[in-house]
Amino acid sequence: MMTAPSSNGPTALLIAPHFFGYEAAISAELERQGVATTFMDERPSTSSIARAALRRARPLARKWIDRYYRKWLTDLASKRFDVILVIKGEVIPRWFLESLRELNPSARFAFYAWDSVENSKEFLQLLDLFDEAFTFDREDAVRHSRLTYHPFFFAPEYAHIETQARPIRLAFVGTLHTNRYLITKAIFDSLSGSETRCFLYSPARWYFFLKKYLTREFSAVRWRDVSFTPMSREATAALFHSSQAVLDIHHPKQHGLSPRAFDVLASGCTLVTTNSSIQFEPFFDAEHIIVIPSDVKELDPEQLAAQLGVLPTTALPPERLADYTIQSWVGRIVLPGTDWRTQAPHVEPHVTEPVLPE
Repeated sequence: MMTAPSSNGPTALLIAPHFFGYEAAISAELERQGVATTFMDERPSTSSIARAALRRARPLARKWIDRYYRKWLTDLASKRFDVILVIKGEVIPRWFLESLRELNPSARFAFYAWDSVENSKEFLQLLDLFDEAFTFDREDAVRHSRLTYHPFFFAPEYAHIETQARPIRLAFVGTLHTNRYLITKAIFDSLSGSETRCFLYSPARWYFFLKKYLTREFSAVRWRDVSFTPMSREATAALFHSSQAVLDIHHPKQHGLSPRAFDVLASGCTLVTTNSSIQFEPFFDAEHIIVIPSDVKELDPEQLAAQLGVLPTTALPPERLADYTIQSWVGRIVLPGTDWRTQAPHVEPHVTEPVLPE
């Protein structure tokens, strides 16, 4: 998607993969704040087969990737940007960023990693090309000096609705991977007499078939328990606003807080999460957040059911969560220090550094 940069105000180029609409939310917030924004998908294709090829067989896809980026470079050659923001950096070629720098020598180049180094390390070879580089994973920021920890944000549609009834005791919405099915099954089976919602998503039938019958990773997962169409952001927000608590199961190779954690808390739900790193955050509050083991063998579903049984039917987000709006995130990551015309200056979230094991 291309938006013609305006000569009357700041301009930005946002290069990011499609990720459940969060890239669109960032682009929309930039536009709301008066920044004419051009969006470029980092991936040449959004199909499930293409995503698998780009991750598992990138050397074989190099010509295809280069052809895609050469076309974009031609389209962008006549445009000038004040800011170029790259998110994730999984497939973007180095030569493309160097060419953008030649075309936009005065632009600020910023990078944001919304995946962990352990899960996707390609971007480490590009960090010297950026003026600032951020990560959602505080442990990666400790281990890699070029990265600065800055957490994610909650999307506007998840903001708390005071009068909303909350008949659903526990909800889960997430992509099927690793141990998610085992954890959700153990927890939701223990709540069989309660109103619950569990939505597991797989990006493609062929992918689920391989994982179920060939690798056997999903051998216990029933076809009827999986959706091959993602839940829309609007439907997810409506579900959270109707829920007392929402379950968050982080990827074993990630330590950073996903957008899900912030969206859940912003909606006024109690967050039930396997990600213990949330305890380092200044907004951590045991009244709003329940940390459970990520190993299903250590999980006590009955104890969790008892904790959920005494939750209030109405709740408010943690007080410090107001620092984690998308307005604040855009203000810090994209154009720090800018006097935005449509918002107050962003508030810098307080960061507590963890002590990592050797």
